[in-house]
Amino acid sequence: ESGRWLLDAYGGVWLFTANNDYRGGTKTQDPMLTTQLHLNYLIRPRFWASVDTTFYAGGRGHIDGVPQASQRNFRIGTTVSVPIHGPHSLKFSASTGAVVRAGGDFNTFGVAYQYLWNPKP
Repeated sequence: ESGRWLLDAYGGVWLFTANNDYRGGTKTQDPMLTTQLHLNYLIRPRFWASVDTTFYAGGRGHIDGVPQASQRNFRIGTTVSVPIHGPHSLKFSASTGAVVRAGGDFNTFGVAYQYLWNPKP
């Protein structure tokens, strides 16, 4: 249905294993919590745009037991999916660090090809 707004939300936890070969020492990292919100607008079937946010918290690193900075970062971005023919579409995305306390200060730009496979009974 065209002209419809949708909101979706996700939550997760990133878990890390120890790196025992980090510059001759050991690096560990605490779990990091993450949440994502996407406000999507359906322009017409398979043609949509969204405003995206991601929040990260935690993930304090330790190098040989010495604590490093933890993360508490907020990212914003946008995604647009454009149908090109039949089940084929292109997805364009961009994001940036809106609030960066430690790590995660980067910009992303992406282009993806998508094929919608929808088997019929």
